[in-house]
Amino acid sequence: MRIIRHLFVVLLLGVLSACGGGGTIGSTDGGTGTTSTVSLALTDQAGATATRVTRVKPLKINATVKTNGAVASGVLVTFSLNDSSLASFDNDAGTAQTNSDGVATIGLNVGSKSGAGVITATLSSGEKQTITFESAGDSAVSEVITVNLSLKNAAGATVTSLSNAQPVTINALLTSSLGTSQANKLVTFKLNNASLASFANGTGTAQTDANGLATLGLTVGSVSGSGQLTATLSSGESAALVFDSAGDKPTENYNLRLTLVNDIGTETIALSKTDPLKLIGVLTSPKGLSVKNQLISFAVSDSDLAELGVANGAALTNADGVVEMALNVGTKSGGGSVSASLNNVPLATQNFTSAGNKTASDLLTMSMTLKDNTGVDTSSVNKDKPLTIAVQVTSKLGVNQAGKLVTFTLNDTELGFFNNAAGTAETDVNGIARITLNAGTKSGAGLVTASISEPSAQSISKTFTSAGDGGVVNSKPVGSIVLYADKLALGTGANDKVALTALVRDKNNVLLSNVKVQFTADNDGVLQVESDVTGADGLAKAYLSSKSNYNLRDINVTATAGTDALSDSQLIAVTGNTLTILGSSTIVLNSEMELAFTLLDSEGRGIPDTQLTLTSSLGNTFSNAAPRTGLLTGQVKVRYKALNAGAGTDTVTVSALGVTAAKFIVINPDEFSFISAATSVVEIPLNTAHSESVIWKHNSAPVASADVRFVTTRGALAADAVGLGSKTVLDTTTDASGIATVFMKSSQSGLTMIAAESISASPAISTSRLVEFVATDAQKVEVQVVPAQIAAGESATVQAIVRDPLNNPVKNKTIVFSITNGFGGSISPVTAVTNSQGVATTTFTADTASPGSGTPSDPTGLNVKAALVTDETINGTGSVAVGQRTLFFRFGTGNIVEKKELSLYSKQFAVLVTDSSGNAVPNQQLTVAVYPKLYSKGVWARYPITGAFKYWLPVRSTNNAPDCGTEDVNRNGILDSGEDANNDAQLTPGNLVAVERTVTADAEGIAYFNLVYPIEYGAWVDVDVAVRGAASGTENETSRTFTLSYSADDVSNESIKPIANPWGAKVSLFDESTNTFADGDLCTVQ
Repeated sequence: MRIIRHLFVVLLLGVLSACGGGGTIGSTDGGTGTTSTVSLALTDQAGATATRVTRVKPLKINATVKTNGAVASGVLVTFSLNDSSLASFDNDAGTAQTNSDGVATIGLNVGSKSGAGVITATLSSGEKQTITFESAGDSAVSEVITVNLSLKNAAGATVTSLSNAQPVTINALLTSSLGTSQANKLVTFKLNNASLASFANGTGTAQTDANGLATLGLTVGSVSGSGQLTATLSSGESAALVFDSAGDKPTENYNLRLTLVNDIGTETIALSKTDPLKLIGVLTSPKGLSVKNQLISFAVSDSDLAELGVANGAALTNADGVVEMALNVGTKSGGGSVSASLNNVPLATQNFTSAGNKTASDLLTMSMTLKDNTGVDTSSVNKDKPLTIAVQVTSKLGVNQAGKLVTFTLNDTELGFFNNAAGTAETDVNGIARITLNAGTKSGAGLVTASISEPSAQSISKTFTSAGDGGVVNSKPVGSIVLYADKLALGTGANDKVALTALVRDKNNVLLSNVKVQFTADNDGVLQVESDVTGADGLAKAYLSSKSNYNLRDINVTATAGTDALSDSQLIAVTGNTLTILGSSTIVLNSEMELAFTLLDSEGRGIPDTQLTLTSSLGNTFSNAAPRTGLLTGQVKVRYKALNAGAGTDTVTVSALGVTAAKFIVINPDEFSFISAATSVVEIPLNTAHSESVIWKHNSAPVASADVRFVTTRGALAADAVGLGSKTVLDTTTDASGIATVFMKSSQSGLTMIAAESISASPAISTSRLVEFVATDAQKVEVQVVPAQIAAGESATVQAIVRDPLNNPVKNKTIVFSITNGFGGSISPVTAVTNSQGVATTTFTADTASPGSGTPSDPTGLNVKAALVTDETINGTGSVAVGQRTLFFRFGTGNIVEKKELSLYSKQFAVLVTDSSGNAVPNQQLTVAVYPKLYSKGVWARYPITGAFKYWLPVRSTNNAPDCGTEDVNRNGILDSGEDANNDAQLTPGNLVAVERTVTADAEGIAYFNLVYPIEYGAWVDVDVAVRGAASGTENETSRTFTLSYSADDVSNESIKPIANPWGAKVSLFDESTNTFADGDLCTVQ
């Protein structure tokens, strides 16, 4: 066949040559004397002359245009084919414009038909040129993009689990069955559970590099367990893998602010039977942002003092970061506390006092309503108007209690009966349980009671009146019962149902109401009875489902009624499971591939943890012939190995849960594969010759003297180690053992795909493998720190990029990291090994001792140094600025003082918390203290002295007295020896101001606190207010002196004089004409 094809090409070339089909064609414009010529040439992608186009080897058509012998740029050239099934151009128009060299280039791709063809290039002025080519006709083999997904640890080893100690890098390597480049492809990664892990960027996307490799960091989450990672291309191809998460993500330095409020929202810590409390917590991040969907665990220091509203003591924060938990009084009085934690890390504690006066029914309240079938409140029931009983269960704080089992009972069962035999109902999301009460055969008044058993037994009752006209109609015994089903096939999905209706009539075919119907189902069918007593229409209703039993089977459903136990049945078939097999339909003998088996229920949901049975008609093997489906998708992947070719087609069969699926796999008797036994990517040093060989066998016998073509995506190929030049395509032949060998070398690093294709086989067979050219001569280190500015307690990623003299990334070099030009902070790990991108990564964490100087543009502050372990003279540094450190506290107040109570003032202060860069620092906890500094004696004097009254003016009598300072000199709150200067047996003025001990800055770096003090001390006492923060540096405390202020309303009424100075004054020294005191009043003299 090859000889005939060759002769045909030769003959065609001869005919075309005779017709002027080669060389250059020109024309002369008689009007202007302009002569244009066009010549054609065919080359491969490397620029070498070639005339045969295949799917692996597209060609380039180069048309050179000259005008009057000079190159002509900007000329439009139109290309056409004599047979479009032989090939196609790489643009739909089939046109190209000449460049500055007068060359117009267009790509030629293989078509679906093999044979010789003619390309024609035409200029707009009419000049034409032709050239011949040969098509392999194999474009029908569509390109298959494969996503190879794996997780790598810091050392580059493949792993399937991650933890805080072992973050991983996701590697998504794209390969093409045609060997085309997969660079610059967007890969989107998704996790089935975001709590298991998180991506290194916010988008979960990455772009492939020149080698078709996309990488993205993956760090451990806060939840442990197995999860699924999926990588998807925009063209639809995807791959997934299952990984295990340790769930040991370090809890961020979250802040939880706890308060206790009563049912009207007032803050209080007093807990009693009449005043149950609610814990309200606000969870914020280190940056002051609300943190949602975090499970906060609460615990009471003594369960006898109080009980939490939820048995497990846990609640999730909402979208505003708020979490709530009811706190109910216990049986023991005294003081206690409630602690809150996240991931076993304590966050906050709130104290309370318990009255200990709990009784058995304190935790929940119950209410009951009775309505007829029109929704009208009534307590009367008859056969035509059954009652709907609704019981609502709530907590003392009004929280609806869902999922509570309510049991209904009657004091006399002849008065009525419920619509279900158990007489029970479960409260819904609104805390309401409903049941229907039908009239019985006895008239009179009765009592219906609803009760719950937990957290403590309690009940509620109401009276009702029965007409006694219901119940089973004994005078008209059941004559027939017919069971109807809306369908006879029940899906295996948990949500599918069959509606069952039982029709009950007497012997005269009259519909019977108020007849009890018993529904039953065998074979693990699940019945949900809607009404087991017939209504006026003679119908009783139920639903049948399969729930979690996915087996295909028949379920016999029966409805029985009447004293004679008449019954009718329906046979329902459970069906709907599907099995699919995904994988290639062809394979080469003695090779293996991956098959994916998926088991789905009738609703298309994966059926988890189910054993499959796999068989091969040719006895080929599976890595697991009895695998179990995954917990998440109902899918499992198995390696299939074609050891036997048989007649050429194998049938792979899978069965489970009563369904079977089969896949036909064509086994090519030609074994065509690379010999290298390495299961991982082979690393080749740059500029070093490396050999790769393929072996070709047919029915296990070597194929000798066969043509094989090698291609590479990087470097050069040659037949021997000394002949390496710039060729990326090399044709060679197999030896007597069926082996074809090629040598390869590259001066540039990176992953490289080398592919081999049979030239003489029909259909063509091919194989490929990955190798990696690795730079080894490390000459320079670049360091990047991201982000370049962090706060104390935060971390930055440090990347050291190692390159050779030609800027190739250098792999497998151990880098040691260290901190220079600064103190504090930590690096972990200390050493790391560079990956394929020449990158070694570590983490720098700033602590409170890390220097705050330096910015990303001014590396005078802290630096991280990265150096080769083998030669520390080869190193680089990257700067990091530690900002957002709590260094400055500034506070102040306004001119308003509030009256908190009739006898108390409250004065608000605001504290502004900033770092060394002037940035607001949120969530900084501050400690506030107030110390008395001095006090004064004095009087309230009228102002102005004459004329219309404006206000009362405080006039101090001891301004010049040397002995009015606080007696608590050492500020220990204890009356020590020698401190009682005025001999009143107590500290003067004493601690007469109350303030919150700790406050926390909000998202804007502002914290608020209030000074609360008795009204009588306003104007007479000076205090020192001090604010401290848990930060290092020169300014982590600030204080100021403040004179206790007073309200303008309390000094503006002339007829009501303000409360007198607590220490009085020597009034004889006061001059009312000037509102001044003469010197002589002392604080130590009474």
